Amino acid sequence: ANALLAVLLALTPPLQGIVTVSLAVAAARDPEGKALRAELGATCELARGERRSAYNYILQTLGSLFLDNISSGGVDVPPLTSTERAEAKSAMLKAALTSTDKFFLDELYGFVISNCKAADELLSRDAPGLESYLSREGGLVPPGSVTDPADPATAIVTAAAAALNAGVLIGPLTKAQVAMLELLCSMLVRKGRFLDAALVYGALGCRRSGPGADLSVSLDSRVAAMQVG
Repeated sequence: ANALLAVLLALTPPLQGIVTVSLAVAAARDPEGKALRAELGATCELARGERRSAYNYILQTLGSLFLDNISSGGVDVPPLTSTERAEAKSAMLKAALTSTDKFFLDELYGFVISNCKAADELLSRDAPGLESYLSREGGLVPPGSVTDPADPATAIVTAAAAALNAGVLIGPLTKAQVAMLELLCSMLVRKGRFLDAALVYGALGCRRSGPGADLSVSLDSRVAAMQVG
């Protein structure tokens, strides 16, 4: 499969072609979509591993554009000027965001946010499923399946409102999860959904505390969340 991928990449335009071909290989490795079916347990994880090995070409190449550092496992990016690098990064990310592979989009968002520290690149674009991803990774709504058809906007408002009005508190949350929900709030504000953002901040402010530094919630952080909201 890797040899086939290399051949196909040679026949397609660079960078954007990496996205198209890699996703095609991922789909061929998991034709039944088992990676999207968490209830399959080990079978699902095996399928996800197969898909991730194909996604790696996209993520490592995209990472080299974000970080200006060629990483092993991706496709070599030739020396570029800062303008060329920005244009290539934008074109490749645009191509990636047209994907209908929901598992890939989750992997992409996690990589760009956590590995590349480039959340703004996603928040400034029409990134499909990003709202759902941030709410799930942040612990506001249950992890569920990436194929869950529920409207993420409704799920977010319902969960946040329940935390404030019905005592169905979220958490304990790790610092990484809190960061995800803060990104979600930034996204909602950019969309002009100020009430929804306020509800999420409120849910953060009254979340459950847990043991240890990573799960504890200081009074100052609670007050700060409530004041922002």
